[in-house]
Amino acid sequence: QTRVEHAIAILRLFKIGSVRWDSYRMYSDSITDLAAHGTMMSEKTGALETYLVTQEDVPKLRKFWQAISKSIPASFFELGSTKTDYLTVAYKRYCDALLQNGILERRIANAMMGLEALFLEGDGELVYRLSVRISKLFAVLGHNQYEVRDVLRDAYDVRSLFAHGSQLSYKDKKRLESKYRDVKNVLLSVLDY
Repeated sequence: QTRVEHAIAILRLFKIGSVRWDSYRMYSDSITDLAAHGTMMSEKTGALETYLVTQEDVPKLRKFWQAISKSIPASFFELGSTKTDYLTVAYKRYCDALLQNGILERRIANAMMGLEALFLEGDGELVYRLSVRISKLFAVLGHNQYEVRDVLRDAYDVRSLFAHGSQLSYKDKKRLESKYRDVKNVLLSVLDY
């Protein structure tokens, strides 16, 4: 089970995808433990975000898998793990944003809180510090830092609305749709970051 969860964690981090298992079988060569095999079944739920691994992606996936396989924290995949460091909190929030269906504001809020866990300590001017840190990092990676900053600020506004018990107004949705074509594109950008 741990190996299955480990593989799922890697696949969730490779690209934006609501990767989960439907079923799998476990076998053992043991002749003394007759209960050492079985089939695990999960609730059938559709994926919220999907991606396709193309032939071009295979070498990238192999390289990614090798690089991250040994360094991924056990708290990402071990069943019953209670560790709560900033990486685990960020990953759990990322998974919540990927897997929990519901209002879009909640999914964006979870994605933003995951980034906050990675990039912020303490309090004060959160949106400014968060957007500057992440946009500078992504500028080094070849992204337009001003676009990244703007997406993060808009996503943080959605996160704040949700955290304080509100949702996007009609006017706010229209403003975001005019910038990003669809509010869901804000979520996908933050998940990618």
